Amino acid sequence: MTPKGPRSERETVINFNEEEETATIWTASGPMDKRFRKLGLEVIEQGDRHTVFRCLKSQVKIRRQKVLSAERRASLSNRMRLARQTQVITTAKRASRGIPDGDR
Repeated sequence: MTPKGPRSERETVINFNEEEETATIWTASGPMDKRFRKLGLEVIEQGDRHTVFRCLKSQVKIRRQKVLSAERRASLSNRMRLARQTQVITTAKRASRGIPDGDR
């Protein structure tokens, strides 16, 4: 499948009902097609511009977006900044190991 047409029309549709155990996924998106193939989903139809996959309904997950408070976001930001500083120091120590730059 080669994605063609405007990007706004390269959509992915997941269809399932309460009676069947499987879901079908129709996609005209190249990146989504690649992702579903890596997951090993069964291809049931492949066209020039689209692919249809089948999977178990239990494989379809809908997640709620986490909403962080300003306080929690600041705490996580500070934690990441400290982790990056530690990583830079650790990487610099490993990189030197007493070997001059010209001899690498």
